Amino acid sequence: MDASKRYDILSYLKKLNQKLNTTMFIITHDLEAALICDKTAILREGRMLEFDSPQNLINSLPSEGLVARFEITKLNEAKIDQIKEFSSIKKVLRVGNEVIEVLMESFEENLPKLIQFMLEKGINVNSMSRDLASFRRFFQIRIQEEERKELISNEGVEK
Repeated sequence: MDASKRYDILSYLKKLNQKLNTTMFIITHDLEAALICDKTAILREGRMLEFDSPQNLINSLPSEGLVARFEITKLNEAKIDQIKEFSSIKKVLRVGNEVIEVLMESFEENLPKLIQFMLEKGINVNSMSRDLASFRRFFQIRIQEEERKELISNEGVEK
């Protein structure tokens, strides 16, 4: 269904839920649907990985979900690896051809230091913005963590 109709339907469901003061379950692969939910569960292979409000889940990320978004000239894996060397970095996610999102400890304190670090490494930053991670980003990070755990677990089984 097109984006406009999806939004209309989700808005209607939210109003109906509030009007009837009832519990409603929405089971979907559409991560935008989480934005109308009071609580969200993330399931993977029949197991519940997370259950909380979308905002609480986002706030559980480093620096309560604050992200720095950088557009970097000629972004490549070598530049991403250099950025990961900054000690306060928790996650670097490539979200576009020349765009990354960075989550780090003590965001406000370390953001200027990260920018200086990148300049010293010769990484050309075209633009930078500060934002709050989306629920979609939380989901991506959480699933990547689960996949990494499974990979480590499977490597232990193979040895």
